[in-house]
Amino acid sequence: MRNILKTISILCICLLTCAVRAIGPQGNGDQCSDAVTATISGPNYFDTTSATPGTEPEPDESMCSGTFLNWNSSPDIWFVFTPSTTTTYTFSTCNLDGYDTSMVLYEGSCSGLVQIACNGDAANPTNDCQSYYSEFESVLIAGTEYLVRIGGYGGLVGFGELTITSAGGSGGTTWYVDLDMPGGSGTSWTDAFQNIDDALSVATDGEQIWVAEGTYYPSVPSDPLDTRSVTFFIREAIAIYGGFDGTEIFLEDRDLSLHHTILSGDLYGDDDFGDNMSENAYHVISINNITTGSLTIDGFWINGGNADTSTEKYGGGIFVDASVSIPININACW
Repeated sequence: MRNILKTISILCICLLTCAVRAIGPQGNGDQCSDAVTATISGPNYFDTTSATPGTEPEPDESMCSGTFLNWNSSPDIWFVFTPSTTTTYTFSTCNLDGYDTSMVLYEGSCSGLVQIACNGDAANPTNDCQSYYSEFESVLIAGTEYLVRIGGYGGLVGFGELTITSAGGSGGTTWYVDLDMPGGSGTSWTDAFQNIDDALSVATDGEQIWVAEGTYYPSVPSDPLDTRSVTFFIREAIAIYGGFDGTEIFLEDRDLSLHHTILSGDLYGDDDFGDNMSENAYHVISINNITTGSLTIDGFWINGGNADTSTEKYGGGIFVDASVSIPININACW
């Protein structure tokens, strides 16, 4: 069991350190030409501590006068966002652990930037955010690339998060799963799917899955002749969240300490402190064939995977196929 847990831990650490915050001068995002892809599903973390001021012209502060943009040659990070729907989008750096940001939105190329929005301090700050954060909204055209530039008030730097929401809500469609429900269409908590596999079969890029507390087992096999090949297949750039009691309206309403959402490969429920695992699933989660966007797995207990054969010997908790070439964000998982 220690070897299995070690495999899971190493994989999670690697994914966290290699994908979640590979931003700044040592990676992408420090220059407009290296802008990081931002998604509605997020999270879009950034850290300007080691960033440098851009070579692009300073923002036009007259577009958002009175909001305390005060760019002052600030070190900055760049994101690129391409909306899938023509509608109003809100951009925000609200995060309790964040710093006093300034933010600008452009259309056009890096060599021909056209500023369309900016903000220093949000007009209606909330208690769930840092004291000063940036927020604006703008109508964006589907399929058009937009560039988001984030700096700090008077040149301040720090850690932050960019959140993008559309008029239709964060992440577009949200699918709901609750094993205590009889099984419905998945469009609300009261009509939730009973199984995660049902939600995974309908969720598409940019959408979210919210999973209520309880223990869930995979049911979709990669090999119909091998019962141990069942796994939670993720093949879309989605965000899947656990830790709900099944009534929440907003993501921040969940309490991970009270509501444990467990993804288990112990198919028969008979594990005994690391023994009796020979019939367990090889991989609790399998991620395959995703080449655009980003993937978020947040708020789960992942256990009981047993990749113990010569052909299935890696990734008892999470197996990432070589076909995957996107950032994978694993947060608050045990």
